[in-house]
Amino acid sequence: MRLTLLSHYYEPEVGAPQRRWTAFVPRLVAAGHDVTVVTARPHYPHGRAAPGSPAGRTAGRHGETVVRVRYVPYDSGRGRRVLDQLLVAAGSVVPALRSRPDVVVATAPGLPSLLAGRLVATLARARLVVEMRDAWPDLLGEVGSVPGPVRVPATAAVTALQRSADTVVTVSDRFAARLRGRGVRRVVHVANGTDVAGVPVLPPRRPAPGDPLRVCYAGTIGESQAVHLAVRAVGLCPPGSVHLVVVGHGAALPALLQERNRLDDPTAVEVRPATDPAGVRAVLAGCDTALVTLRDWPSFRATVPSKLYELLALGRHVSAAVAGEAADVVRAAGGGDVVPPEDPAALAALWQRLRRDPDRLSPGEGPRRWVAEHADDAVLAARYVDLLARAR
Repeated sequence: MRLTLLSHYYEPEVGAPQRRWTAFVPRLVAAGHDVTVVTARPHYPHGRAAPGSPAGRTAGRHGETVVRVRYVPYDSGRGRRVLDQLLVAAGSVVPALRSRPDVVVATAPGLPSLLAGRLVATLARARLVVEMRDAWPDLLGEVGSVPGPVRVPATAAVTALQRSADTVVTVSDRFAARLRGRGVRRVVHVANGTDVAGVPVLPPRRPAPGDPLRVCYAGTIGESQAVHLAVRAVGLCPPGSVHLVVVGHGAALPALLQERNRLDDPTAVEVRPATDPAGVRAVLAGCDTALVTLRDWPSFRATVPSKLYELLALGRHVSAAVAGEAADVVRAAGGGDVVPPEDPAALAALWQRLRRDPDRLSPGEGPRRWVAEHADDAVLAARYVDLLARAR
């Protein structure tokens, strides 16, 4: 089967969508599929391609063909990011048609890729698989900067695309149920996950008497994560009792830095640039608990951050400021403690409980076994291979 993937993000970029396809594409190729990936020249997260980065048509390292199209350079502004997604989606149509697909997989973000996928599938008389990595279009009503004149037609368009697809893939079981309730014909839940065999087990850590609890947040620092509220939680803790290490990048970094500067002791929050997975694991090895946080938005009750599965497989205790399905995963795996999102006082109280009872920082082998059963890349890829065979 000829499979064409339209994705705004792809390796060698580092991020959740990139990791997902790095796990799935080699397994799709091994299953006998002819895979073409149409994507942008790598420019995430900084908005500009590095000198010497791949461009044009190349052979991917997994046996796939990669076709890279033009992009729009951007900075922290949302407007140019939207233009970038629009240009990449528009530029993907012709290369995708030339691949003569039997099945087109269009993945969001970005949302314009869904429209490009619909057009390619229609013109090529191919099946369309739409992958929703986030709870779109629900998020459009919760991101305050999206005005009504844009939000209403965009919501209608995304819903129409979902209903027109032969298959819709979600990474959340709750969101899958929500789409079924809207009349989407065939929805399949294929969670985010991790390669359990490739994830080392980190020995548990606990603070020595008198030392601060060391907390690590690693990932996107955006509006959706509200990491600045974790900084505020540090300020609510007794002086010297918590040290927060933030590793990452994103549009909300200035807000985080402003919050840190308001602390009586700004050195209690350490901000480091984004790094590769090995670098993140090195930071986690020196911390007692890992923070996972999301806004208290209704759509995020049907969202599970992809990093959560790797943290559980690593064996590091998770401080989860989340609700809904993400909270369910932490509790089911027995991998940490859950507090309400956007509640700095509750987060500060949790961290103080962990200092008083450090045995809670040792979750044992249960979380890793849970991930191996429910969210291992090999299990998830087999599910994807099966759904594509049915979509043909």
